[in-house]
Amino acid sequence: MKNTSGRSISQHLGAWYDGGAICGVDLTRLTSWRTLLPVSDWLKILLSALAGMVTGVLLEPIRHWIANKIAAHYAKQAIYAELGRIYAARQKDPSWLISHLHCEAFDYYYESKRDVIYLIPEYHELISLFNTVHRLRLLHQEGKRTPAEVVKTLVGEIERRIATNDIDVFALRRGAAGYSQRISNRMAQIRAARSSK
Repeated sequence: MKNTSGRSISQHLGAWYDGGAICGVDLTRLTSWRTLLPVSDWLKILLSALAGMVTGVLLEPIRHWIANKIAAHYAKQAIYAELGRIYAARQKDPSWLISHLHCEAFDYYYESKRDVIYLIPEYHELISLFNTVHRLRLLHQEGKRTPAEVVKTLVGEIERRIATNDIDVFALRRGAAGYSQRISNRMAQIRAARSSK
């Protein structure tokens, strides 16, 4: 058969073969790795994997930092509530204060989640203050200090840190106010129970 149109056989048959493809299958790609997926799909997969890896690598430390900051916020609230309770009860009977001198929140965070304590800006002062509480309580238990001396020393330490802004005064007062409010509510409940009898 003689080609009279000036077109090559592949150009002539291209209309029938659809440019080198039979039934939508590109014959030039049959021997390459691209036969599994078109190039655009491989590019999508590669970019998605790369984006996922970069996102995970970059955002994991940020997620960890945010979680620790939230934990530090709750730890600070609990510790200052405890410190505020001690500070608010300074005018009570020293023997009562010594018997209620607990550092459970601070001890919990210091023993099991110390890295959270270190995220509180004034952590050094809080550690020093609660070490003073433990030391004074031990001196009282050994009989080396009277309750009045313990309370006077402890209140002096707290007030010194308030005067120098070494601790968060607002958080301390909020903790003290919360303790005073709980005491007032409890007293109102007791009075209500007595008057209803």
